[in-house]
Amino acid sequence: MNPYTPPDQEPDSGTAQPADKRMTTVWSNKKMPFILALIACGLVQVYVFHYGQTHHQSKQSLDALMGFVLNFILLGWCSADAEEKKVRIYGLLRFALILISLIGVPWYFVRSRGFVGALKGAFGMGLFAIWLITITLGVFTITVLHHLRAH
Repeated sequence: MNPYTPPDQEPDSGTAQPADKRMTTVWSNKKMPFILALIACGLVQVYVFHYGQTHHQSKQSLDALMGFVLNFILLGWCSADAEEKKVRIYGLLRFALILISLIGVPWYFVRSRGFVGALKGAFGMGLFAIWLITITLGVFTITVLHHLRAH
């Protein structure tokens, strides 16, 4: 019995479950819109980064706004995953996902998958990696294009 899942939420271990019930992936149909939103959020962050180089005061507000948007996207992904896994996201965990996703997402992965499952899923850091790779590639592209234009 998983200590992080309420007893009424535990899967019946005595019966075989179809593959889609045993293990869901980051890429399922219900979660794909949130993955695409993570990529879109990363692209907007690239624009905010570029815009912030000349508009320092606006950049701080835009960064804060994008942080909240990112947290809500991650909450949406976790909610879709929880629905697939038949796990409930309780109040404090929901609060952590909304305000502090760097704590909330790993906590959700431990709660929904157990500690070993969370380790296998790297505590959800793949979600952050999608966002960071998008930002990194975007900033790199803008920097290269800016240097090409300058020469």
